[in-house]
Amino acid sequence: MEIIYKKKVIEIIEQLGEKSYRVTFKGKTYFMKKFDNKNEFINYIDCSKYLKNCGVLLPKIYFKDKKQLFVLSEFIEGESPLLYLSKGPLDEVYYKSIFNIAFRSKIEGINLNFSPENFKLKNGKLVYLNIQFEKYSEDRNFVNHYVKLWFHTKELVEHLKECNLPTECIKLKEEYETNKELVLATIKYYM
Repeated sequence: MEIIYKKKVIEIIEQLGEKSYRVTFKGKTYFMKKFDNKNEFINYIDCSKYLKNCGVLLPKIYFKDKKQLFVLSEFIEGESPLLYLSKGPLDEVYYKSIFNIAFRSKIEGINLNFSPENFKLKNGKLVYLNIQFEKYSEDRNFVNHYVKLWFHTKELVEHLKECNLPTECIKLKEEYETNKELVLATIKYYM
């Protein structure tokens, strides 16, 4: 599939998710996000600005087209935290970073999709891949909905299986120990 933008061809290399693609344009690789309507498009641009202004690392947006409803942004190579979690716990710097992103997005009134595969590790920092932005709600925030995917929990094991990633390196603790670890991390990094 091809898209014409400013009389040049954008070639779709692979679909990465719903309405998101890895593409080439003018000899460079980009991440493309398509939208169904102008409200989605504007919301995406606005949320990107808000998050960037409050310090959340996002891929740089290079091109945006209001007529064809798409955005081309930096394509970040590398592994997601999910792959690292399948091999062992993340370094503390990444836990500090994800809780910081969660705190900043809450202040801005935005929920992100905090699944570990929606981030990339780049130069010791987490970069959010602009997958999903929603209006903030407590039931879908990081601490109430996603935090268990960032630690060695039953929920992470299930998620790894759904993503066809190995689980043999995951050493599950007793539920009490796991909950204690989650609470201590939340207090240490989020509050």
